[in-house]
Amino acid sequence: MKIFAAPLQGYTDVAWRHFHAEIYGGVYAYFTPFLRVEKGAMRPQDIRNISSELNTNQNLIPQIIFRDLSEFEILTRQIIECGYKSVDLNLGCPFPPQVKHGRGAALICDTESLKEVSHKMSEEFSDVNFSIKMRLGVDLPEQWHGAIDIINEMPLSHLTVHPRIAIQQYTGDLYIDQFAQLLAESKHPVVFNGDIKSISDISTLEKEFSTLYGIMIGRGLLMRPSLVTEYVNCEEWDDSRRMNAMMEFHGRMFEYYRDNLCGDAQILSKIKPFWEYLEPEIGHKTAKAIRKATSVNKYLSAVAQI
Repeated sequence: MKIFAAPLQGYTDVAWRHFHAEIYGGVYAYFTPFLRVEKGAMRPQDIRNISSELNTNQNLIPQIIFRDLSEFEILTRQIIECGYKSVDLNLGCPFPPQVKHGRGAALICDTESLKEVSHKMSEEFSDVNFSIKMRLGVDLPEQWHGAIDIINEMPLSHLTVHPRIAIQQYTGDLYIDQFAQLLAESKHPVVFNGDIKSISDISTLEKEFSTLYGIMIGRGLLMRPSLVTEYVNCEEWDDSRRMNAMMEFHGRMFEYYRDNLCGDAQILSKIKPFWEYLEPEIGHKTAKAIRKATSVNKYLSAVAQI
């Protein structure tokens, strides 16, 4: 199966993608955190995100979040201008501010907008490789039923499904039965996303859903950055090898942030959150020291305890 790296706001930025691809590899494609419209155009920081030279060592697919045909067109055209031929549509973001304004998971229930977007894909953007990342619904896990016929008519390379609903955010049980139904009804190759944290999780999915096109891993890669390459190479790394690679990975990201951000506060706000996912690896005491660090020097001292 193809293994994709999920987009995670605040985490899978240019530096994370570049150094993960360089140190670990194994990922078929990385997705940007969603790009969006601001004041009638794509945000300048989003353009910088997809235009960075650091993206050249990976297969990068820009993801967009939009509420209507107009925003879809603005973002797709800008991505094309930046030299990309692939666009992923976000129909899964569960954050209330986005859902409230009709974006993300809300589009699953907005069939009129989906129809308009589908027609535009075929009529004007026929040379673009589209995909979708979606949830099952906003507040009911059956809501995807109302959109699947439209999605099936879209020219998609694949469909990624996180089998939760928006009001669950990232917790609660997965609706596996609904996912199985969607997998059976989809005319597109399907990718599974959600709660994949180990090689055994991947193996379980392979056995349960033999027709899967691939899997997408998000927080599991923050907790175990080596997970994909371990799976691809059929080789589980020991503690020492995982730790050495992890230290190099986070060290390289820290150097990048130190060179490109201004002041300790900005640097720490970017690098410290990554360690929250690694507490089981580095221990509670060290994780706490990293969280409490108020300067770069204190942060480095805390990391040196690992």
